[in-house]
Amino acid sequence: MTSQPIWIAITVGVFFAGIGVSYAVFVDTYDQNTMMGQGIIPEKEPVMPHPEKMTSASPLPDVARGPAIDFTKGYLVEEIRDGLY
Repeated sequence: MTSQPIWIAITVGVFFAGIGVSYAVFVDTYDQNTMMGQGIIPEKEPVMPHPEKMTSASPLPDVARGPAIDFTKGYLVEEIRDGLY
């Protein structure tokens, strides 16, 4: 019977041989312009479904504004609970 280290060596060798073959096939067949059968990929234009409805931004609710930040520091430090800041 073959010893365990020989089986491990064979397994590792077959694993790396498979990776090498897979890489060779991938490099040979990969073409970025024709991936997924799309041909040359055109530039995408920005999507604006209803530009006439986008005249102004919606007002931000007070809940979403959060606490006031002291702009002299640039950050806010407050106690959350039990000495945790």
